[in-house]
Amino acid sequence: MSTIEHRRLLVITLATLVGLAGVVVLVQAALPLIAGWVFPAVLAAATAVLLVRGRMLAAAASPASARLLAGWAGVTSTLALSTGASLASLGGGLVVLLIGVIVVNAGLALWFGSPLHFAAVQWLGLGWAVLAHLAGVAPVAGLVLALAGLWWTGRVGFSRVVVVSTTVLLPVTAALLVHPLTHSGVAVDGADVATVAGFTALALLLAGRVTDVAAPPRLWPTVRTTASVASLAMIVLGGVPAVAVALTPASPWPGLLVGASAVCAAVAVAALSRLRSGAVRALEHAGLLWAVVAVTVVAGPVVGSCAACLAIAAPIVVDLLLRRVAGAAVVVRVAVLLAVGVAAVVVVDPGVVVSVVVLGATAAASCALGLRCLSTEPTIVRPLAAPTTGGVA
Repeated sequence: MSTIEHRRLLVITLATLVGLAGVVVLVQAALPLIAGWVFPAVLAAATAVLLVRGRMLAAAASPASARLLAGWAGVTSTLALSTGASLASLGGGLVVLLIGVIVVNAGLALWFGSPLHFAAVQWLGLGWAVLAHLAGVAPVAGLVLALAGLWWTGRVGFSRVVVVSTTVLLPVTAALLVHPLTHSGVAVDGADVATVAGFTALALLLAGRVTDVAAPPRLWPTVRTTASVASLAMIVLGGVPAVAVALTPASPWPGLLVGASAVCAAVAVAALSRLRSGAVRALEHAGLLWAVVAVTVVAGPVVGSCAACLAIAAPIVVDLLLRRVAGAAVVVRVAVLLAVGVAAVVVVDPGVVVSVVVLGATAAASCALGLRCLSTEPTIVRPLAAPTTGGVA
């Protein structure tokens, strides 16, 4: 995107903010003198103006500006729907309102081809799924919107934000959908995290297998990185004793069994398929997340925290031992190992002497592995320039 386009987006954003703020202040000041339906009507008119201007910009080959105005139109249409539904006293409450907001914004995202807008709709779908789950309604719409990310990638085009959103939301919405089968109540706990781990392993195979269908070259790296980061983030959170205690499940085994079945199914499919680079490591992260939850359930939060530290450290040690990394990546992994050692000492609190010994051993082992990798990095030897001779032959 050019500098002119960046400046145009900034001007449009500021102008829209100021204009909407002015409309809101003006209508609010006039509310005692006008009917209540005027406010949603003004918002609907503002939405129409934004859409017309957005289509004009799209026709003038300014898609970024057009999508920005479509996003603002989504905001104003949401406000118009909420105020209109409140005035009309429609039944169904927030769940029904969110359905209307999702439908309108999904239409805008498709009309303008805006991937960021569509990703926002997917997260609105997660919000609807959570509300539906609390209300005792099957959150099917949340899973449908997450699956729609696959359609968007195949038909509309690759977008990193849509791929990241889809990779995160698919396992979460699927776990919410099966929650009534594994729990007697609506509370979310560690067993749901184990289920998410299993569904993450299955979701990885949607892009991680080598098939005859051509895929965008950036699709798999984005999916792999997103799934691994999400799994590691949940491992880190699960390693915090307070979080582990808060998520202690009353009846953990159904959720653990569903997660274990999903992980085993993913491993079986992976064993029979050709996988892309890094797929095994991403599956390992999902399996380690399930293992950390299982250890926490069986042995308690303190042992679970130690298991979380081992789950983070083990793949790093393997990489350093097998010299799979080099350069700056070695330094980053050594720093992570040191941080894991400090976290383990803080969580377990074994005493001053043992803490010093553990930290010293961790520092020595981490530095030794790091130096071993750095000392075996290949050296690039540049060929010498051919000697030149003076004079004319």
